Amino acid sequence: MAFANCPKRVYIFSWPKARQPARRMTMEYKNKLKQEGYTRYRGAVDASVYEYFNCDCSWKAQWYLKKGHYRCCGCKERCETRDPEGFQLFLDLG
Repeated sequence: MAFANCPKRVYIFSWPKARQPARRMTMEYKNKLKQEGYTRYRGAVDASVYEYFNCDCSWKAQWYLKKGHYRCCGCKERCETRDPEGFQLFLDLG
């Protein structure tokens, strides 16, 4: 153990500084998508889509849609596809 002979234990802790700019960049990307005519995709996305992209952070995914073109801006990978398989729209029955 590294601190076995020390009377006090020293802990070094710092916040990661890369988090804040990443959020800002994602927000700017969302605004860019909206300006290009994309709208937020409100349907269900099947797990097979995340498996195809090998996505580690599917819980952060936010998909946008424009004329059959799907884009995600949940992480820095910014996945995109034209394949509608796995994207399930909800039908308005009312």
